[in-house]
Amino acid sequence: MQYPHEPRISKITLFQEDPQNTKDNPMVAAVSLAYGPIVIRAKLGLGQQGPFLAMPCRRSEKDNGTVEWWKMAVIQDATLEQMFLRLTVERYRQMASTSRLAQLGACDSHELAMAV
Repeated sequence: MQYPHEPRISKITLFQEDPQNTKDNPMVAAVSLAYGPIVIRAKLGLGQQGPFLAMPCRRSEKDNGTVEWWKMAVIQDATLEQMFLRLTVERYRQMASTSRLAQLGACDSHELAMAV
């Protein structure tokens, strides 16, 4: 399908890893999904069934104590959503690889090659 605008990732921010793994949080990055004049700030998660995009939502508590989540943004076109997911995962992998190399600091080239 042809789209009038090219989907793109305008910004991605990697989350710090929890060294003690105290949180069971699959979210690894915040990402700005841009489509023409529209930008949605979402999160990239790495779940057991693969990567996914978590769209912005708002938590609402009812009087009886039950909780509901209201979606603030939805990409209804499945093909467009998959394009955004693919672009996000590609950019995340590039940035995570660069980040790992930066964390290694001063090490020999063999260690650098093994880290990638």
